[in-house]
Amino acid sequence: MKFRVLIAVWLLGFLSYVTVAQLPANMSNVKAAQVSNEQLSSLIKQAESGGQSQEDIIKELKARGLPDAEISELTIRISELTKQQGGVETNAPSSNSKVNAYRSNAFSRSETQSTAAKSLVFGADLFSEASSLFVPNLSIATPPNYRVGPGDELLLEVYGSNVFSQKLTVSRDGFINVKYAGLIAANGVAIHDLNDIVRTKLAKYIPALSNGGARSQLSLSSIRSITVSVVGAVKKPGTLTLPSLATLFNALYATGGPVENGSLRKIELIRGNQKIAEADLYNFLLKGDQSANVFLQDNDLIRVPFAQRQVRLTGQLNRTGIFEVSESDNLNDLLFFAGGFKANAYRGRIKGSRNGELVKEVIDIENPSFGKFTFSHGDSLHVDSLVEKYSNRVTIEGAVYKPGVYAWYQGQTLADLIDKAAGLRGDAYLNRAVVLRTYQNFKKESFSVNLSEQSQGGARFQLLNEDSVKIYSVDSLRNKFTVSINGPVKNPGSYSYSDSMTLQQLILLAGGFTDFAILSGIEIGRKQVAYSSGGAASLADAEKVNIIPVSIEADLTIKSDVLLAPNDIVSVKTDPYKRTQSVVQVSGEVMYPGAYVLESRQDRLSVILKRAGGLLAYADLNGAKLIRKSLSKDTNALKQTISRLEQTKRINLLDTLKQRNDSIDFNTDQIALNLNKVLQNPNSDDDIMLENGDQIIIPQVKNVVTVSGAVLKPVSVQFSSARKLKYYVSSAGGFTSRAKKGKAYVVLSNGQSKRTGAVLGLFRNYPSVPSGSTIYIPEKPIKEGKFDPAKAGVLVSAITALLTTFAILRN
Repeated sequence: MKFRVLIAVWLLGFLSYVTVAQLPANMSNVKAAQVSNEQLSSLIKQAESGGQSQEDIIKELKARGLPDAEISELTIRISELTKQQGGVETNAPSSNSKVNAYRSNAFSRSETQSTAAKSLVFGADLFSEASSLFVPNLSIATPPNYRVGPGDELLLEVYGSNVFSQKLTVSRDGFINVKYAGLIAANGVAIHDLNDIVRTKLAKYIPALSNGGARSQLSLSSIRSITVSVVGAVKKPGTLTLPSLATLFNALYATGGPVENGSLRKIELIRGNQKIAEADLYNFLLKGDQSANVFLQDNDLIRVPFAQRQVRLTGQLNRTGIFEVSESDNLNDLLFFAGGFKANAYRGRIKGSRNGELVKEVIDIENPSFGKFTFSHGDSLHVDSLVEKYSNRVTIEGAVYKPGVYAWYQGQTLADLIDKAAGLRGDAYLNRAVVLRTYQNFKKESFSVNLSEQSQGGARFQLLNEDSVKIYSVDSLRNKFTVSINGPVKNPGSYSYSDSMTLQQLILLAGGFTDFAILSGIEIGRKQVAYSSGGAASLADAEKVNIIPVSIEADLTIKSDVLLAPNDIVSVKTDPYKRTQSVVQVSGEVMYPGAYVLESRQDRLSVILKRAGGLLAYADLNGAKLIRKSLSKDTNALKQTISRLEQTKRINLLDTLKQRNDSIDFNTDQIALNLNKVLQNPNSDDDIMLENGDQIIIPQVKNVVTVSGAVLKPVSVQFSSARKLKYYVSSAGGFTSRAKKGKAYVVLSNGQSKRTGAVLGLFRNYPSVPSGSTIYIPEKPIKEGKFDPAKAGVLVSAITALLTTFAILRN
């Protein structure tokens, strides 16, 4: 038995050593900030595996000489990490373990509360999140009024001509044993007063303390735990074990704070059956006053009553919610609690509702009565916003230099408003301006005003609030005309017409000619209404188009420049002998694949193949093909629209159309080539003429034949020149029962197809099968109404069952 005890003691010592093995043996000069979270996490995990508690870890750190102030900070950090990692269970209740448990519970509760719905009660959020304000600060200097009690550890330091220090533990009876001075009663004595008592006692043995040659200082080294009870309208009433440095706010936080209808303004602190303080948390929330946050003592009682008056505020306030008011508070006080009005709040009246004895009542308070209004429990008030209407607004738009909204005043005239808008523009239409007036009943009326009369001293037009003035420009009243130019110019399209506009000006607006224009072939198309001798337009010649030919010199000058008319269309002809170079692409099994420029528009395939070095030995002559691209009608129209928009600078629509144009593919046509005939008979009909953008593809010989369609097992088969179509079909398992043999066809590698023929209408003549081709066997369509044995069996079974049922019922 003794041997087992020795083994257990040795094992416990070994575990304690392992727990702090990462830290130095002498920690007297170590700061808590120097210990990383990784080291603390390792300590917690090792302690958890060895069955140790937080208290065991702290004791070992103390044994290593870690200062008490640093231990307090590490205690907090260990508690937080313990909560995150799942926790190290405490083996025995002690002062430090109780402090840790308090902290761990507080942080855990704050996480739970933060995920809950936010309370509407003003001040409730003080207790919903972890805050250093509500966690006891164990690193603060000892408060002079701190009351010493059993379990406290004190540090006595004497310095000067005599130097010594001593740790003093307050016994259960409330005494400390001071070197030289002996036992001194310390229970309930403020630490400042206890320091004077100890100095007086020691002065008899250390005279230097009396003549100033030495001084003494008594401070709190390690705190004790106290027991505090919290009752009333709190979320978790009961008895709490707290550090002796805990305050009233700390205790409230540990209980989760008052309930929704609990009071925050009349919290009582009872000590020795007497109320010694009444805390009003609104003083702290609104003024930062912490005078009510007093230190607690052992066996204190905190009572939180229910709120007697709670009022709800909503609307245009800086802070809304449920507020607790006292008997002396009025509406102005409540508005102060709410942080005052927002900028757009209506301050003239506040409305709401009140609970009567049987039914509800309406509350309607005017601003002068705010200071006299008192509350009933459950009142609900709402602050409305301002009406979206102006008391002094007029608007002016159109041909003025500074259009916009301006302030109106009694007696303001239209001329005054125009002066505010920096005057009329030069293009303003003076014969008429329109004033739109809106009356109080929202009825509208418009007035026409002659601006010339206003400026020449005539009767001034008087404006009213909310009048809106519209001044037109001469240009806006005119018809908008355009002229257009098309053909080989840099920027074809439509342009705004202006008086005295000439053909040369339009050409310059279009950026001039391109290299493909014929300067002697320009035509102007102009509408011209033909009139009869009586001056009226004839029905036969209601509209005629005159074609005006124009020639331009090489230096872009016109001997007799032409004045353009509205809606003229200028057409520039294209030189047929000037075209852009055409390029074709050759790829595949040729000696020199790449891009080739056509020498003329009559270049044929044989010419390009010769320039490409000819075909390689393994080129598939039957698989050659040509890919030719062409724009669809929609794409051509889209490109023309983009060209016009680029000239008119309509950027937003232009970007949208360009994106659409990029997404539209060219139409592609695949042209099958017969290179055998092309190479044997150059310039023949088989030798195709090439176009710009053509792609010539010469594939490599594929020495297989693919069989697909209505065969038992589609497959690719090695090519043999001596084999026919039926051989390859047999290699694929043969025809299926639904194979349409007479419609079998072969698709060559260049895309051409060969169908099955018939000799005298009786014998099938299957096409030859070159290498790289695909044999396709189509299926016979399923005929509706054809006899199906499976369906017939189901029908017979159904009829039999029906007859059997009928016979049973008859019997």
